[in-house]
Amino acid sequence: MKAKSFRIMTAAVALVVVNSISAAGPALAANPLNGPCNDTQINNNTWITRTASSTQSQGWITMVSATIIRYDYLLCTIFVIGPNVSSSGAWVAIEGTPTSGNNIVQDGYFKGQAGILNCCFDNNKLDYFWAVGQDNDLNHLPWPAFMGTADTASSHVFTTQLRFVGGAYQWQFLIDGVIRATASDSWRTWNRNKIEIGNEIWNCGDQLGGRTASGSDPGNKQKFTNMAWQNATSHAGGLSPSQLLGNAYPWGYMDDRGGTSAAYTWTDSHTSGNCSG
Repeated sequence: MKAKSFRIMTAAVALVVVNSISAAGPALAANPLNGPCNDTQINNNTWITRTASSTQSQGWITMVSATIIRYDYLLCTIFVIGPNVSSSGAWVAIEGTPTSGNNIVQDGYFKGQAGILNCCFDNNKLDYFWAVGQDNDLNHLPWPAFMGTADTASSHVFTTQLRFVGGAYQWQFLIDGVIRATASDSWRTWNRNKIEIGNEIWNCGDQLGGRTASGSDPGNKQKFTNMAWQNATSHAGGLSPSQLLGNAYPWGYMDDRGGTSAAYTWTDSHTSGNCSG
């Protein structure tokens, strides 16, 4: 969801490398995971990600896939009016240069508030989404597109891939190997040189990732495992260290466990005040 579909329509304004953290500090009760909505926010995205890159000589990227553990996020709380943008999600993505956040194709989990989109998404319920985008192309900004209401399965394998079908290139978005949505590739001008897995929020009050153990709460971190991608050859992993991007709110964490093919994410000690961005 940078959408990138979630970085939608904004460039990253900060970059913070996140140290690998296996556990949060002790607490007497579960730490806050979300906060009040900031009703003035429109483009206030934060992403927590791991990436891998390719070059033309190595072959442009044609596929990325990962198993993502289901997590039903807590969105920001509304007092008077709804926020302009509020959502949380997790995804796999292929990106291009420049990495503005708009040069992207992706699919994964998405949960949003009513009014964020014109059609089809469930209000405050976990869904599946896909998105395509290109910088400075008003017809292709990476707003998420509905791909179905999420079931209660503990995890799914999400795949974004480019295939040649019927004489033209087509983006395919799969869940557990089944194509759930497709999109033409005729609009894209950027090179497919980067893959990414990550979580994203659109409002500072939303939850970024799962939750760590806290007091009597055993926790439930959102896990990305079995990450694979393909250029001229197939790769299992090869991910860079985790990063916080965009507004980089400090309550989001990613643990680079599982070597270079997995990551665990969680929210811990979220701000309790109305944040500003």
